[in-house]
Amino acid sequence: MLIKKLLIFCLFSFFSFSQVNFSEDISPIIYNNCTECHRPGQSGPMSFTSYLEVASLGSMIEYVTQSGYMPPWHADTEYSTFIGERGLSDEEITLISEWVNTGMTQGNPDLEASIPEFPEGSAVGIPDAVFTMEEEYLIEGNNQDDYRVFVFETNFPEDKYLKSIEIIPGNYAAVHHVLINIDDGACAAIDASTPEYGY
Repeated sequence: MLIKKLLIFCLFSFFSFSQVNFSEDISPIIYNNCTECHRPGQSGPMSFTSYLEVASLGSMIEYVTQSGYMPPWHADTEYSTFIGERGLSDEEITLISEWVNTGMTQGNPDLEASIPEFPEGSAVGIPDAVFTMEEEYLIEGNNQDDYRVFVFETNFPEDKYLKSIEIIPGNYAAVHHVLINIDDGACAAIDASTPEYGY
């Protein structure tokens, strides 16, 4: 009888100390997949740079990761992979949910993951060409998506292979994403037919 009690005590102790915690389990997920946008001066509307910031919105984080709304990565990770992709694995999503539902324990702060060093300015280095908008465009801020087309003339004398394209908005809080297309002349014609900048 003594041995049975000892076994039960040992098993209970093991499970109690294996609880998911922020420092060891959640901080690497958040810092490596969310903090690039969710930090001061970037496009995310709230910062995820500490335990307190993440825990204060833990239920929302669980909801948007469970639903697949965040991180915003629409490429099919089962088809191919990309450098810097933001898709979470099923295990990571489950860990976030378990952490939230067990009280969002912090764990040992000394074991918290380090926030990556994000580059200031350009993330791709010195560019070969820079295209700047001719005019500012005012976004009304009415909680409606505003898709606007702006045409940039490259004036390249010959065909070019593009290695990377980087968009640096003047207001990260207002620009959520950008779609880029090669214009065969149709977009330029529409733009020229409207009085305002872009269309």
